[in-house]
Amino acid sequence: MDALVDGLKAFRGGVLLVSHDQRLVKGLDCELWVCGDGNDDDATATGKPGQGNGGGNGRGGVRVERRGFDHYRQALVRVIEARAAALEAAAAERAAVRKALRAERIARLKSGKARATGKAGRAAPGNAAAASAEKQRNVAMAAMFDKKKKKKVK
Repeated sequence: MDALVDGLKAFRGGVLLVSHDQRLVKGLDCELWVCGDGNDDDATATGKPGQGNGGGNGRGGVRVERRGFDHYRQALVRVIEARAAALEAAAAERAAVRKALRAERIARLKSGKARATGKAGRAAPGNAAAASAEKQRNVAMAAMFDKKKKKKVK
């Protein structure tokens, strides 16, 4: 990598280099042009979304990162961390909803108030004997669930 950087620095002509290698970009210490989608990345050049050089139309473009590679990299890290935090929050919210629904189902099973749906293997509405059998089955299932849960805790 060092030989390539030294050779490019010694070259007197113009060079257009496309690279994702930070060692190469930092080693050359050259003007950094950023190709982006015109959204998050544009904020790094001016501090305001949509006002980067060439990319402010929201359809992508090229802009010059005037504050250097390190600033560009830090801005990308902030964007990635914000997206990760938003994804984690959404996942936690979905987990809380699932947990609440599961607790509701278990409470219904324990109380024997699971409603009859008329589906195969379940009591049809108006059939008291089948409803009683379903209630017993639900209580047994809730008891089995409690035993499994206690084993996991130990």
